[in-house]
Amino acid sequence: MKKKILLLAAVVAMLCAVPAKAQIKFGLKLGTNISNTDFSEIREIKEFADVAIKNNAGFFIGPVMDVKIPILGFGADVGLQYSYSSYTIEKPDYADKKTKQHMFEIPVHLKYNFDLGSILGVYVAAGPTFGFNINPDSFWKDLSIGIADKIDGVSYDRKSTEVSLDFGAGLTILSKVQLGFTYNLGLTDAAKGKGVGGFTRSAWDGNAFKSRVWKISATYIF
Repeated sequence: MKKKILLLAAVVAMLCAVPAKAQIKFGLKLGTNISNTDFSEIREIKEFADVAIKNNAGFFIGPVMDVKIPILGFGADVGLQYSYSSYTIEKPDYADKKTKQHMFEIPVHLKYNFDLGSILGVYVAAGPTFGFNINPDSFWKDLSIGIADKIDGVSYDRKSTEVSLDFGAGLTILSKVQLGFTYNLGLTDAAKGKGVGGFTRSAWDGNAFKSRVWKISATYIF
């Protein structure tokens, strides 16, 4: 946790040191997130072979600070976003269970802008996102309940914070609207299995999952 806080502080300090001539503007970003998290490890355990977990589309919204250094083309953006995502847990002979995940996210991206004239521009961006789970246990409790009749004593330790790396690109229209897509690659565990004894420990304990998310966004710069 201390390492994550230090990393976040270092990135913020770096952004605060931008040149005096940098253009700083604020805006609002919203978009859809499509989780691509891989749950195949669960299905590799024969007792869980009939448990399916489907990624559903969600959304995110929040303010953003956009920094651009004239002439050089370099820049950055920092945001504070509320993010909602959901999963559907399916198992034969049981009603489907839709579970929700709520997070606050702080994306910090370095950008390079290519101006194609006064109307259109292209940018590429990369950088970390720091995620803070509002309800860290909900999904994993639902999953544990869904398979409780399979093996007793299994659960997941859902992490309250996550760090991921973003890669993205997009278009800038009239210096006001940004349309972009981003791939969010989890660097830290989103959750890790906890088992008790025998088969459960060997097959379930320690299995970890990292988030994988596609994002499509629109940003309006004031």
